[in-house]
Amino acid sequence: MTNPNFTIVISGASGSGKTCLVDEVATLLGQSVTFYFDDYASVSTYPTDIKEWLAAGAKPSKWQTPRMVEDLCLLRCGQTVSLPNNQGLIQPAKYIIVEEPFGRGRAEMSRHIDFVAYIDVPMEIAFCRKLKRDLDNSLFQHNSNEVLKYVKSMLKGYLEEGLREVYQVSNEIARSTCDLVIDGTKPIHELAQTVVSAVRTTT
Repeated sequence: MTNPNFTIVISGASGSGKTCLVDEVATLLGQSVTFYFDDYASVSTYPTDIKEWLAAGAKPSKWQTPRMVEDLCLLRCGQTVSLPNNQGLIQPAKYIIVEEPFGRGRAEMSRHIDFVAYIDVPMEIAFCRKLKRDLDNSLFQHNSNEVLKYVKSMLKGYLEEGLREVYQVSNEIARSTCDLVIDGTKPIHELAQTVVSAVRTTT
């Protein structure tokens, strides 16, 4: 390897299983740390109008995460990083397993990535997984009116407000820049073993 650390990205749409796979790959590989896109939401800049973003060419560069990039660089140089909002510290390790929806699609991230695995999963499955996850984790899960309101807003977003198109575009970008495509309908442990085998062959 040209760097003391090796950065592995798990990419795919929301609901594809990225977080679970990141954790499983880190466990199987050992000597690993995990690094999540969502941990940097509060210090990142995303498109405010999804339809406008799509109409303007759906450029992944509009999803800007300068703090995430800076911290990844520090990890790759063997330094400890502090996550935003006092979420804790990440110590450097041989393997850095990153959750990044766009794979190498964002220029600010691409030069710091060594390997990308893309989770290929049908959009309706990813959407249902996301909806179920949000409901399972929500504070309003015992309030039927709030649950119904949320489900309606999600369905409207998917059918009328561009969420489906965002899934399509992000999947196309991630797939086009990946080193490995894996079937997201298979068990997480099986997917992790596939990723680990490919990484060990690469390194």
